[in-house]
Amino acid sequence: MLKIFDLVDAVADSRTTVLMTGESGTGKSLLARAIHQRSPRAGKPFIEVSCGALPETLLESELFGHVRGAFTGAVTDKRGLFEAAHGGTCFLDEVGEFSPCMQAKLLRVLQEHEVKRVGGTESFKMDVRVIAATNRDLGALVADGKFREDLFYRLSVVTIVLPPLRERRQDIPLLATHFLKTYVAANDKPVAAISPEAMAWLVGYGWPGNVRELEHAIERAVALTTNSVLRPDDLPPKLGRAAGREGTVAGPPLSLREVVTGHVRRVLKDARWNKKLAAQLLGIHRRTLYRLTKRYGGRTAVDGVTFDVHRGESFGILGPNGAGKTTTLEMIEGLRKPDGGEITLLGQPVWPDPRRIQARIGVQLQSTSLFDMLTARELLELFARFYLRPDAEERTRVALELVGLESKA
Repeated sequence: MLKIFDLVDAVADSRTTVLMTGESGTGKSLLARAIHQRSPRAGKPFIEVSCGALPETLLESELFGHVRGAFTGAVTDKRGLFEAAHGGTCFLDEVGEFSPCMQAKLLRVLQEHEVKRVGGTESFKMDVRVIAATNRDLGALVADGKFREDLFYRLSVVTIVLPPLRERRQDIPLLATHFLKTYVAANDKPVAAISPEAMAWLVGYGWPGNVRELEHAIERAVALTTNSVLRPDDLPPKLGRAAGREGTVAGPPLSLREVVTGHVRRVLKDARWNKKLAAQLLGIHRRTLYRLTKRYGGRTAVDGVTFDVHRGESFGILGPNGAGKTTTLEMIEGLRKPDGGEITLLGQPVWPDPRRIQARIGVQLQSTSLFDMLTARELLELFARFYLRPDAEERTRVALELVGLESKA
C-alpha cells in the first residue's frame, strides 16, 4: 500500500484521469476521496456516482442533466452531476457497467471537457477531475467488444490496482483503528481501543468483502459492545469460527501467545522494525507494544542476527529509529537478557555470567555515538544515503545552507 500512497501523492496535483481496479469493497471510494483531499480541488465538490445502481435513462439525466420537456416528468431544467462537480472531482464507480451509448457520451466529456444536457442543444464547459473505478477487467471487455477501446485508454491514463484485503493484512490494524474512531465518535460510546486478541481475529480472517466488510464488522462491534475495549466476543461470530474458536478446523488451535506474538512480529516486520510506526499500525501506545513483546516473549528487531568481532576490532550498529540498536548493545554487554536464543562473544556465551566472560576474553564495549565522530556534512550524507534518498547530495547541500554550515568540512 505504500506504493499506492506514493502514487496518490504523485497524481493528486494534476487533473489526470485515474482508473482504479480491484475487487468490490477494497476501498476504491476511500482512495478516490484521498486523491481529492490531497489535490488543489479539496475545497470544491466531491461527487460520487454509483453507475451500476441506476438504469441508463436515469443515469444519463443524473450525469448530464436535462432541459424542460426532454421527457415525461421533466418539468424544469436540471443541472447534471458533472456540472455540479465543476472545479472539483467526479468519482464514477462501476464504470464497467456503462452501455455503449453512455460510453460514447462519457468519452466526449473527457475529450472536450463539456456536457450537453438531455434534450438540449447548448454545451456547457466544465472543469472536473474524473476518477473511475471498476471491479471488472476492462481489458477483457475491450477484447470482447463490450467496452470502447478509446474510452479505456482515456480512462486509464493512471491506473491504480487495489489488492484485496487478504493480501495486505498489515493494513487491517490501521483500518480497524480508523473505523473504530469513526464509529465511536458517531455513536458517542467510550470505546478506547481494540484488544490484542480481537485484533488477532481481525487480522486472521479472510475478509471476502474486503474493507467494506471490515468497516461493517467494526461498526457492529461498537454498536453492541458494553466494554471500554473491543474484545473477540464483540466481533461477528464468523470471525471466531475462522480463528478456530468454533467449529472444526484443520490442525491444533493456536495459543493466545502464538496468535499475538505472530501478529505483532508481522506488523513489526512490515514497519521495518520501527516500534513507533508498528505501534501506530497496531493502534496501541508504544509502551503497550513493549509490554506485549515482554509478556508474550516476542523478540523484536534483534532476532537471528549474527556477526563476528575479533580481538582488537571495533564495530558499530546502524539502523533506523526504534530498530533495536540500544537493545542489541545492552544484550551484548550483559545488561539485558535475550528473550530467546543466546548471545556469544568469540564463541563464549555471555549469559549466565556476562562480566566473567567479558573479562576472560578481553572484550571492552562502549556506546560511542556517531554524532561524536562525524561532521555535520558526513552525518547528513550518511542518513540521506541510509534511507536510500536519490537526491542525498542535494538535500545535504540545502540542509547545510539552512543552518549556516556550508563552508565547514
